[in-house]
Amino acid sequence: MLYQNKQDNIDFHKEYINTFNFNGKDQLLLLSSIKNMNFPGAIIPTESNYYICANSQKDWSVLSSLVKSFVGVSYSDFIGMKSELNTGSKEEKYLLSKNILFISSISIPNDDLLQGNALKAFQTLYTTYSYSPGRSIEMSEYIDSVLENFVTALQIKDIDTAQKIILNIKNENRLDALNIKFMQIELAYSINDWNAIVNDNLITHIINSRKPLKIRLHIIEAFYYEYLEDAIDDSSLMVIYISKIRSMISSLLFKCPANASIAVKKVYAIAYLNDDIGYKEIERIIVHIDNGLFKNELQLSLNKKLTTDGPIKSDTNTSHDDFISARAAVIDDNNANTIETHMLVSTKAENLDKKEQLELLIDDIIIENTTLPINWIEWLKALSNENFTKSRFIAEQALEEWPVDELLRDTTDIKTISSVIISIEEEFALQRFIHSLPLFMEACKRSTYFPNPLFLQMYTSILEIITVHEVKDLNTLLVSQDIVETSLKISPSEDQYNYILSMVESIIDKANGKNFIDWFLDYAELLISENTSDMDTRNKLLEKLLVKVYSYREWLDEFHLKFILKLAANIGIEKLFENISFEDDMIVEDKWNKYMNKTIGIYTLSENAARHAKEYLEEQINDVNIILNHDKAATDALRNLANTSDFVVLVTQSAKHAATGEIQKILRQKDRQPLFPIGKGSSSIISSLLKDLT
Repeated sequence: MLYQNKQDNIDFHKEYINTFNFNGKDQLLLLSSIKNMNFPGAIIPTESNYYICANSQKDWSVLSSLVKSFVGVSYSDFIGMKSELNTGSKEEKYLLSKNILFISSISIPNDDLLQGNALKAFQTLYTTYSYSPGRSIEMSEYIDSVLENFVTALQIKDIDTAQKIILNIKNENRLDALNIKFMQIELAYSINDWNAIVNDNLITHIINSRKPLKIRLHIIEAFYYEYLEDAIDDSSLMVIYISKIRSMISSLLFKCPANASIAVKKVYAIAYLNDDIGYKEIERIIVHIDNGLFKNELQLSLNKKLTTDGPIKSDTNTSHDDFISARAAVIDDNNANTIETHMLVSTKAENLDKKEQLELLIDDIIIENTTLPINWIEWLKALSNENFTKSRFIAEQALEEWPVDELLRDTTDIKTISSVIISIEEEFALQRFIHSLPLFMEACKRSTYFPNPLFLQMYTSILEIITVHEVKDLNTLLVSQDIVETSLKISPSEDQYNYILSMVESIIDKANGKNFIDWFLDYAELLISENTSDMDTRNKLLEKLLVKVYSYREWLDEFHLKFILKLAANIGIEKLFENISFEDDMIVEDKWNKYMNKTIGIYTLSENAARHAKEYLEEQINDVNIILNHDKAATDALRNLANTSDFVVLVTQSAKHAATGEIQKILRQKDRQPLFPIGKGSSSIISSLLKDLT
């Protein structure tokens, strides 16, 4: 559906069919998405294109992810991002007149086979999701088991089974087209079918897209064996490289891993000799190159170039040069302060002895005895390495430096993230993860695919970690609430919903003390605000939660009691608290006088909580002006809030982003400080203002 009002969808559907004379069964099936209340947005076919439309960020995230997985680059030009409407067709002009917030055109090449496959893929997408919305999440579970079977088939060299698995996935349109290509590359690699890799019809697209490390190395190796292995001499080797390989794989040649195959190292060495890559791209394999990858003039040329460009460990006279080079890397790191410069320091330090490394430490550079990660998956895996002591520091920088979209639109990567999280066992690794969890969740939120039904597996893994290990610190519990809120926004099935609630109940049971009062009420408010798949189970948990809060009666403020009554009335259990009375000593007439005739600005991304807090404060305080803002960027409205408010409540439990940073910058210029609630619900917001009175 496109609009909240059911009749608006029906009217749009009827008008569109009448305007453009649609009567084909296949087209009418997809057009019914306009009025299907279970479907996120709509799929609108035309004679030349398809259009996907949505009127909320949530629906767009779900729909674009589904189209990317079911249709993908195999059949269309759609890569998951919006494309501008520029064909000038009458259908486009009509759609633009409807002021749809999110709309993207998808073109299919003029090929009968591709056109037919694309239509089938769209129909499968629509029927699968519309009749069972939870299937978009179950899809990842299905793919998990299929991928495991595929890996097993390759391990035992059961090629027929591996081929059938790929064929079944293609027929069902259940996996992103690039992931299918990656599986085909793995299959070809396992049987040394280099030609199948090199001459794949999408090889250029594969080379220029994000891909796992092993796929990148498989492609490089395939080019070596297909073209270079049989070269008769140095001269022909270079000619072949320049004429057939260079333009194709140059974008793949960066940071050669030390454990790469000899074939891959040879390609890197040849590219280095041709000045296609620099010394830094081969630093980790210098020893192998220097020891002799080739047995002819080519090796002599390499040794000469290496001597000129960088240090060679076998020459003891270059020790001083090694230290100078490492020292230069330290200086560069101090200036740039990026993960890449940290990695260079670590790499340079490997060439030094312990004494020289200690000299570098004088500059407060901590040299890791481990390779620094280059994305969030590697970061998660590195947590179990005792030497990875800079995990939090790297996470802080990763939030700004590592693009997260590429990682979180890949079903296989999401599965890997979930598996790595749930496999964390060591206490020190767990503490590292928990310490950096707000940063990791903030990175997920910055994805254009957020929220995404396929993320639910990852969110559940994090909640399981918090539950199983009985994590009780308040910061982590606040993050757990954030994860639950996000999970509920992507409409989990009843079983998934109940499992999430079971973990919430376990987390809440283990949290005790007056410091958790506002957090408890925030959680109750969240559960009531979000849609539920099982009303009875949710209400039982809410009753248990509110009774627990009331057990802290001696520490509750008047607004806490009113909030308990309001939440209880929402689920019909107000009689449990009919003995609540508001004693005279609890109500101090001038308690809120500080805020009379003042402006209070509340910045939060939780709109329901902000609205509830505003309603309560306006009831309690005479002539108060409450300004709410939920913008994620530094907008004029947000700046106005910071400039005109006498008091600013800044709701953030995670890393700073553009909006919160702008607010704090303006307040610093005014020599004022914001109020930081302990949680993100209305109870925490009100408490922060109440505490500021003391």
